[in-house]
Amino acid sequence: MRTYANPSLIVCAVSSLLLVDGLGKVQGAEEKSSVTVKEVFSFFHKYCTVCHDEKEAKGGLVLEDLESLLDGGNRGPVVIPGNSKNSLLIQLLEGTGKLRMPPKGSLQPDIAELEKLKQWINAGIDKNADSSDGGATTDDVSDHVSPSEVPLLNPVKSAVKALAFHPDQRLLAVGLYREVLLLSPADGRQLGVLDGFREEVSAVTFTRDGRHLIAAGGAAGQFGEVAVASILLGENAAEQTDVVRLVETK
Repeated sequence: MRTYANPSLIVCAVSSLLLVDGLGKVQGAEEKSSVTVKEVFSFFHKYCTVCHDEKEAKGGLVLEDLESLLDGGNRGPVVIPGNSKNSLLIQLLEGTGKLRMPPKGSLQPDIAELEKLKQWINAGIDKNADSSDGGATTDDVSDHVSPSEVPLLNPVKSAVKALAFHPDQRLLAVGLYREVLLLSPADGRQLGVLDGFREEVSAVTFTRDGRHLIAAGGAAGQFGEVAVASILLGENAAEQTDVVRLVETK
């Protein structure tokens, strides 16, 4: 006589084998990421913390430790554990939205680096990883050398973002990263500098009487800044006095 197993029991047993292994590990779920916390924060140190450290914290976002990363910024959480596709951080890094970070002109991560970060997020982000992986802060990245410790073989060149001639043609204002140089058009000598900007200076102009220089810049989607400086133009120098800074932070 042939006996048949109860179909419902078979389905239940198969389901248990597919879903549970040992202490309840779900089969088919993401395996633990091979990407370490140190690798992740080395990535942030390389591409992000120039704007997102404790000092700058642009957009309210700090990427120096795991706790700050999970706290997010002014726009809320930037990572969704287990879901890199909908994580704001990945959308910004891949430029799938209105903004792209790091901004255009900055050092950009390659595809392989982004895939590692996405793998780490998709694995769920272990909130206790900072204690089990030797530390989850950018300070703990042993194989990373701070930019300040790297000797420069040549001076770093900043891209020119804006130009303006003084009305009498004796002065040229050059908008650069975080400063405006005042040069002599005749021989290129530097006559003065207007500094203290937080980002690139993207526009410069003189008033018609040549007595004031107006410079503007900022970071797209984050903040804008304007500085107005009185200009005293001498034979060998251009002095800036009564500098007024108007900063609008979004």
